[in-house]
Amino acid sequence: MLRTFNFVFMAAMLGFIHEAKAETQCGWIGAQVRPMTRAVAISLGMAVPHGAIFEQPLAGGPAARTRIQAGNVVTRINGRPLENSDNFEPQILAMAPGTRTHLRVFRNRQPMTFTIPLGSTKCPRQP
Repeated sequence: MLRTFNFVFMAAMLGFIHEAKAETQCGWIGAQVRPMTRAVAISLGMAVPHGAIFEQPLAGGPAARTRIQAGNVVTRINGRPLENSDNFEPQILAMAPGTRTHLRVFRNRQPMTFTIPLGSTKCPRQP
């Protein structure tokens, strides 16, 4: 009887640990962004600079598996305006891994929409 209890208890604890680990995973796109500049905004015909400029996507990451390129400007995430580059990472991290994320991007003054299934990364610790 004691062995059965210990097994059930340990299985429950391992299940809890597994669930806790799953909860620590956040969405990951595999690309950094930098702030939008007035010069880039003007070149795109934007009245007000907003969004973020993609850096080179990381090899093997979700963004690299799409046609997103360094220098593309992301202006919307899942239909919501991206005000500035500081908002990009928190919005991506807040989504679950595997989420199909829609990014509105400008390249050569042309709007494009990319759908990227997010990868997974360990969530940053809250201070």
